[in-house]
Amino acid sequence: MILEVYSDADEIELRLNGRTVARNPVGSHRAFVADFELPYEKGELTAIALMGGTEVSRTELRSASEDIMLDVRLDKSVIELRDGALVFAEIELRDRDGNLVNDADRPVTVAVSGPGSLAALGSGRPATTERFDEETHGTYDGRVLAIIRPDAPGHVEITVSAAGLPAVIVSVEVQTPAETSVQAPPVRRTLQQLPDSPNGPLGDFAEAFEMTTAVRGMDAP
Repeated sequence: MILEVYSDADEIELRLNGRTVARNPVGSHRAFVADFELPYEKGELTAIALMGGTEVSRTELRSASEDIMLDVRLDKSVIELRDGALVFAEIELRDRDGNLVNDADRPVTVAVSGPGSLAALGSGRPATTERFDEETHGTYDGRVLAIIRPDAPGHVEITVSAAGLPAVIVSVEVQTPAETSVQAPPVRRTLQQLPDSPNGPLGDFAEAFEMTTAVRGMDAP
């Protein structure tokens, strides 16, 4: 498998299932990138960023199981009705241990009921013929993003479904400015409560960039 590790460190050391398998410099072919080619092996891959031989950060990727479920997170559960108000729903395919499943992409459908509407649904796929104004869109690397627009005060229900997976329902309360005083915490709902992903709520690569190191390619042979 081909791996690209993004970092501003000097070197990257890779450990596969606890054993060191490679150590390459950063920037030898492309700035801020260390390239690797390894045989695929299921398990846990750790990338360790080294500066002057000392570890400065690390990130891990874990192979997901075949037990897939929908994970839906809203950026807010209460929203004020105003111009430009939007609710973002991060939809991901995860296993029951919370690992992102990025090698089993499939169409996801989002239905909105109540005083709200689906403004857009899409993924980060760089080349696609899919529309962003329809209720169904395919995931990319296990993720898709829905944007919901509140239209009037009341209770908005969002149902996320995919073939072969239990549907997930989340909701948002739309309030007038006078009613909105304290912002409620973000909402995350799944078929059952999952532990937080070891790679953070925005997924493996977003947190990895914050840590200055990212790894791609663990979950696909």
